[in-house]
Amino acid sequence: MRRSAVTLFLMYLPLFHAKSDDVFSNMTVGELPDGIRDQIVGMFSIRQSIMSHCDPPDVEGVEFLLYTRNNVREPIVLNPLDPVEVPTSLKSTVIIIHGFVSTPNAVGLPKLRNAYLNKGGYNVIMVDWSKTAFTVHAVCSLPMIASQVARLVCLLDSKYNVPIETVHLVGHSLGAQMSGFIGQDTLEICQKPVGRITGLDPTGSVFFGAPIQDRLDPTDAKFVQIIHTNGGMSGYLTQCGHVDFFVNCGTLQLNCMMLDFMKILETILNDLLCSHLISIDYMAESLSSDKFMGVSCSGCPFFCAEDESGRKEIMGEYTPNTTTGSFLVTVT
Repeated sequence: MRRSAVTLFLMYLPLFHAKSDDVFSNMTVGELPDGIRDQIVGMFSIRQSIMSHCDPPDVEGVEFLLYTRNNVREPIVLNPLDPVEVPTSLKSTVIIIHGFVSTPNAVGLPKLRNAYLNKGGYNVIMVDWSKTAFTVHAVCSLPMIASQVARLVCLLDSKYNVPIETVHLVGHSLGAQMSGFIGQDTLEICQKPVGRITGLDPTGSVFFGAPIQDRLDPTDAKFVQIIHTNGGMSGYLTQCGHVDFFVNCGTLQLNCMMLDFMKILETILNDLLCSHLISIDYMAESLSSDKFMGVSCSGCPFFCAEDESGRKEIMGEYTPNTTTGSFLVTVT
C-alpha cells in the first residue's frame, strides 16, 4: 500500500513553505497536482459524508471509573446520578477520555492515570466509552457521550463539592475532540466553563476545517493546551488551543519505528499509531519531569524554528494557565 499523496504533501509542506512562501500564498487548491488536489478536497468532504450517514447513536454502556489513592488498582464505577464516592480533591479532578478503537486500559492510559495518583491530591475519573469507540461511526456518538460527561461534571460542582474550575479534562485522539464538546456542554448546562482541557494529539481527519463549534478550540475551557505529535496524519495539524506544543515539529516522533507501507496490513496497530499514542506518555512523564521545555515557534508546524523572542514554557501538567502561543518541543 502506498503512502497517500496528502500525507506526503503534509510531510513535505514545511520544506516548501520555508523556501517559497510566495508560491503557496498565491496557489489555489485547484492548481495542485490532480492526486493531491483530490485528496485535499476529500479531507474537507469526508466529515460531511460521515456525519450525513450517522445511525442513531447507541451510547448505552458508558461508565465512569473513579480511581483515588485509596483504590489505585480497582475502580469504583460511579452512578452518574449520585456520584457520592468522589472525594473533595486537594488539587484537581482529572477526567481521562480515551480515543477511537481504545479503552481506559489501552497503551499509555494506565501509566497516565497512575502518574496522577502517585503524585497525590488528584481524583482520576476515566470515561469508558469503549463499546461505542469500536464502531465505524464512533464520531457520531461524541455529542451524546459528551453531554453525559458534562452533566456529571455539573452535578459534581453543584452538589458534591467538586468545583468545576478544578476539573481537568485530558483527552487523547477522538477523546480530545470529545473534551471540546464536554466543555461546550458545561457552559450550556451549568453556565460554567471547565477549568482546563489538555488535548493529546486531537484527531484531525474529519475535524479538519470544521467550524469551532464542531471541534476542540480555545473557547471550550478556561485554558486549553494541545500536545501535537502526529499532526496531519492521525492528529490535528494546526493550532487549536490557547497554547499548542509541537513535539519534534508535531508530525513524526523519533522514538517511533519507520514503517514499511508495503506491509501495512501486517503492522501491529500500536506501531502504526506510535507517534499518535506517544502523546499520552509525554503527558504522563510531565508530572515528574521538567524536560519538556518548549521554545516559542510562531511558524509551527509549517516552519519549525525558534522565534527571536526565545520565550520558553514547560509542556504538560504544569504549563501555566496563562500561556498562549505555539511552542516547539524537541525530544530525542
